[in-house]
Amino acid sequence: MILPSWAESFAERLGETVSAVEQVARHALGTTRVWRVKAESGREYAVKQHIYRAAQTRGGHDALETEAAVLTLLEEMRAPTPAVKAVDMEAGYLASEWIRGAALDDLAQRDPDAARKAAPKALAALEQIERALEARISETEPFAFDHDYDAYLGADFAHILTEARIGYNALCERVGAEPPAGNAEWEAVYAAIQNAQPTMGSLDYNARNLLITPSRAVYVDFSAVGWDWTERRLAHYLYALGARDPSGSFVCALTPEALEGVVFFEPSALEAHLFVFQCLTAERLLRGGLAPPADAENAHDQYWQNRMKRFEQTAQAVAYGALTDFEGTARLRSAAAEKIGEKR
Repeated sequence: MILPSWAESFAERLGETVSAVEQVARHALGTTRVWRVKAESGREYAVKQHIYRAAQTRGGHDALETEAAVLTLLEEMRAPTPAVKAVDMEAGYLASEWIRGAALDDLAQRDPDAARKAAPKALAALEQIERALEARISETEPFAFDHDYDAYLGADFAHILTEARIGYNALCERVGAEPPAGNAEWEAVYAAIQNAQPTMGSLDYNARNLLITPSRAVYVDFSAVGWDWTERRLAHYLYALGARDPSGSFVCALTPEALEGVVFFEPSALEAHLFVFQCLTAERLLRGGLAPPADAENAHDQYWQNRMKRFEQTAQAVAYGALTDFEGTARLRSAAAEKIGEKR
């Protein structure tokens, strides 16, 4: 067995003999790698190696320093995150407990109903994390990613909203629907989002960073933290895209029933963010095309069939995927539903 370069340090720091190492993730840009490590003791660990180590925060910390500090703080606050077992700044890795569960993204592909049933504990877990970070905000702030947050949450988001509107209009054109005239609905969507309060938390929110076990939900990856909307985090964490499955489905684990009695976010802002995310998904699919070029080989047929399947799922979500009663998205969804309903 060929061991990674950090294995010797790992064995020394944890007093464990490594029996098996399996690489389970590699960042597309080569900045991180994650391994599942089995020790002869029977214990298992997740080891995340940070390749890119330049300072990236307001306090001059890099991604490894950020993740180690934030996870340690959250562990002290008994938040639902992996317990840190060892950190080696020289070797560039963090070892934490191995969470025996499934990423929500994978769970949703196997069993969409199970993913939806997990939503209440995922909501409760994120609330715990955000409350813990707020309670220790003076310690967390130096690890905030060095963004211009006024631009990130203002002008940058306005550009995202423009792309979502392009996606919505293109979807409507595709299904033969007529979008509402004017800007009132989109202005209401923007206002609902802007009126919500940004919170400290992870900036890498997706359904692969939410792990579901039989007893709890656990959030992972805190190498980049900063201010963003709780509602945007929820919309992205709980929307499975089947990222590792070429034939995967789009599944929203959030349901109106799961939100009943939950009060740590603004319902209209969550509905607005979810709608924007759904429209952005439509924009990406339509921009890339839903049909093969005339000279495409038959071997790619399944690829195009899957793109069409994902578009149809997205069209259904845009039309019928409302979480709350919010006038801003209601008319936009209804306009699409008028035509999509005819084809059901």
